[in-house]
Amino acid sequence: MFPTTHRNTHASVRKIFFVVLIVLVLAPIMMVFAKQKPKHLYFKKGQSSTRVRGYLSGKNDTASYLITVKANQTIEVQMYMCGKVHEEVSAGTAIFDPSGKEVDDDHDMQGNNGVTKTSVAGTYRIEVSPSGKSDGYKGPFCMDVTVKGSQP
Repeated sequence: MFPTTHRNTHASVRKIFFVVLIVLVLAPIMMVFAKQKPKHLYFKKGQSSTRVRGYLSGKNDTASYLITVKANQTIEVQMYMCGKVHEEVSAGTAIFDPSGKEVDDDHDMQGNNGVTKTSVAGTYRIEVSPSGKSDGYKGPFCMDVTVKGSQP
């Protein structure tokens, strides 16, 4: 009866189909490259260390933690498998100063432990990501963060 209406409906259905198809194709890609939102770490009153539990979902995932410290304090980070303090995780840590410059000293040469003496006061970022040596660690991790010197 109305051939133009049928063509318009068919064209609309086709457009919707392509939009849905594009969303389904791009959604997993976007999730792979998405970073976790940084979490700010706080110490309990009178404490100078805290334990963090996190999860990495694959080789492109990064967990970020923020910590506010004073100048001339020392930040120590030790990462391990939860429940197994001496068992290393196939992931590494990096510590960045408030300007974004990486400043950690990797004592174990594996990336699991970082230490830095803060030269300036401010918010430092600790990033946990799968080691470049592996196919991409996927799973839980625990990390102890200690600040030595005057209280944070």
